[in-house]
Amino acid sequence: MFISNSKEERGCQVILSFFILSATLEVCYTFTIMDKGAGMMKVDEVANLLRHYRHDWMNQLQLVHGYASMDKMEKVKEKLQEIIDFSREESKLMNLKAPHFAVWMVRFNAEYNQLRMSFQIDTQADFSAFDQSLVQTCLAIIQHLEEFTNPLQLYECMIFIWGEEHPQLRMHIDGQVSNDGQFMSRIDKLQYVKNLNRHEEEQHASYEIYLDMKER
Repeated sequence: MFISNSKEERGCQVILSFFILSATLEVCYTFTIMDKGAGMMKVDEVANLLRHYRHDWMNQLQLVHGYASMDKMEKVKEKLQEIIDFSREESKLMNLKAPHFAVWMVRFNAEYNQLRMSFQIDTQADFSAFDQSLVQTCLAIIQHLEEFTNPLQLYECMIFIWGEEHPQLRMHIDGQVSNDGQFMSRIDKLQYVKNLNRHEEEQHASYEIYLDMKER
């Protein structure tokens, strides 16, 4: 455990400790909602997720502490703002009232070694009716992606969610797959896929997958 040597460092630790506590409580609340439904997680799964979750937050805390100890307060402010922005997005994710989807998103980076997921939420709608279909559709995309990944590459994924009456999503995947044709063909056959685009720039490929979760 590290000791703060200044008011600035202690202040940073207090702020981050607050975020760690509030974020963990929010995830635990989501587990409680799941417990009341049909998708209860096992105790060891919950414990493992919370362990990874706490580890990620402690990494953030140590990074801020490192900047503060080197008196790089501008870096501290930038990192704190990044953490605040992430916490706001995570809170909006929980407020979608789609607990299975929220937990799938929170677990993502601990589950996949080659993939990293981030997200942006631009809606305050209640998507509880679409909870399972959101998970199933996004999971199907990721499973197809895994079939065509390069073992030496890290793939950055970003999910944008909007819509009021039903969810609309855009999943951005940054990274070249081993077989464009097969990958895009399989994605295009998924139920809720509305549009699929491939972009290439200087031998760097990315994919945009648009989903409209309106029942067909």
